[in-house]
Amino acid sequence: MIAPDTRRARARARGFPEWHLAGTLAEAAWRAYQGAVVVAGGVDVSERLRLAPRAPATVVCIRGLAELHRVEVRHDGLCIGTLVTLQELAQSPVVLARFPEVARAAGMAATPAVRAAATVGGNLLQYPRCWSLRTEGRPCRRLGADRCPLEGRWAAEGALFDRQACACAHPSSLAPVLIAHDARVEAHSISGMVRLPLDRLYPPRRTAGPRPACTTPADILTCVHLRWPVAGEMAFFDARRVRDTITASVAGRVAVRGQLVTAARVVLGGVAPSPWRATEAEARLLGARLSPAALRDAVRAELDRAVAPAASVSKHRALKAAALTALRAGAAVT
Repeated sequence: MIAPDTRRARARARGFPEWHLAGTLAEAAWRAYQGAVVVAGGVDVSERLRLAPRAPATVVCIRGLAELHRVEVRHDGLCIGTLVTLQELAQSPVVLARFPEVARAAGMAATPAVRAAATVGGNLLQYPRCWSLRTEGRPCRRLGADRCPLEGRWAAEGALFDRQACACAHPSSLAPVLIAHDARVEAHSISGMVRLPLDRLYPPRRTAGPRPACTTPADILTCVHLRWPVAGEMAFFDARRVRDTITASVAGRVAVRGQLVTAARVVLGGVAPSPWRATEAEARLLGARLSPAALRDAVRAELDRAVAPAASVSKHRALKAAALTALRAGAAVT
């Protein structure tokens, strides 16, 4: 019988990673700190490992951590564990009742088979769908190269904004609607737990030079926290897909008083290397009477600021169409 240490040495020699099933969150955080790749559902990470010429030395699986696999009602809001699958999130009674736009965003992602395995945390932290980024040895600005193979070209997953940082948009279906809700995330590392705004996970817009996919790669996300809506608020979401992938989405949360918008947060998905806070759209909505046409015009004003290849007109149309239907398709009024 071959000793376990010998088997692990042979696996590393063949280029296969050493896998560990974390028994506790502390163990997972320690292995992540040492450089292990964290795997939960494995939908995105497995694809990246398949494309990489060299496997990582260590992989730690957190799938068995039951404390991360829950939707918990708290006095100040809802805690969504990051191991909750997209299918479970889309079908959760409390999410459907209080945050239907979040359930819609989860239910529109990918295919039923993928939603059954993909987790909330994986959806938020997935890499852009760019083969240069996902394949070692190819030029990529995120990895420090001075050029991008997509420069001057257009693809369905392309970015409209901040293309000098990366020409590929972030693919998360959940991030825009959660950021519109000003969601907080809880992240654990060897230093302990920290709660921070979800948008802090992503690099700031218009960043030059190397750009990570996530700003906290050694931390393990454990929970997404949504505060309960208050009276007079409306949240919305809708998206457009190319095949089984969401390529353009419009999400937001507005406060309405006397039929006029008094506060607004609008986030566009599929348009930038990070979820895009549409500040021009928000400014256009303030003081306006909320309607599908008003939201479409606000999104159009935001898109007028984009500098992208002419072929990107299809994404412009998709975003304006999503804005027209968002208030009806995935909206909740408090």
